[in-house]
Amino acid sequence: MSNNITRMQTLEQRRAAAALSSIDSVVGKNYDREYRSLVRSFPAYVLTNGLAPALAFLKSKGGPEHEELYRQLSDWVPKELGLSSGELLDVILQQNSYAYMRTTREALAFVVWLKRFAEAKIQSKQAEEQV
Repeated sequence: MSNNITRMQTLEQRRAAAALSSIDSVVGKNYDREYRSLVRSFPAYVLTNGLAPALAFLKSKGGPEHEELYRQLSDWVPKELGLSSGELLDVILQQNSYAYMRTTREALAFVVWLKRFAEAKIQSKQAEEQV
């Protein structure tokens, strides 16, 4: 196995572990279903509008699920990419286009794991009603 593949697997494992921890902190809270819905739709929002507008949307909404997702992205993305600490939205708005695309890719990759674990661990309203 090449060294590059090993590094990629390690990155995926780190993403998965961070996402699982993030989801565990949401499960059972009074907004977990709304969070699940938000994290499921967030990748499409980013791909349609861009990362900066998607983050601005999270900041403007101000609901606990929006604040939670913004915080989770703010905790993971800058640390993983070695970006300066500070407000994530401010940091990415100062990036060149290459760095912005790289940040977007990392945010989307992390959200994929959040989405997987949210779907597995947070029961939907429909599933609960069927029981």
